Amino acid sequence: MVRTSSDTRRRISAKERVKAKSNRCDFCGGPFGLIRHRTLTHQFCRLSCKSKYLQRRMRQVAARKRMLAEALSLSVYDRLFGAKEAPSRKRS
Repeated sequence: MVRTSSDTRRRISAKERVKAKSNRCDFCGGPFGLIRHRTLTHQFCRLSCKSKYLQRRMRQVAARKRMLAEALSLSVYDRLFGAKEAPSRKRS
């Protein structure tokens, strides 16, 4: 099988992307300095990037919990009172 130069070029660029990703901050994409701030699976160039990431993650988890609680409360209401509309919904 004969490889063309474009195949080699694609393979090299993929390797470079992996290497570049490992040397960049997971939040802002900036290069690392002397210190890397870490969580379990993420690395950050600054402490502010780490704290912003953790705050965003906490907001995402809280939103998921709210959505789940709302879905569960509606399904419990439907089980108790049949398939009628919940009182908080508008009736047409």
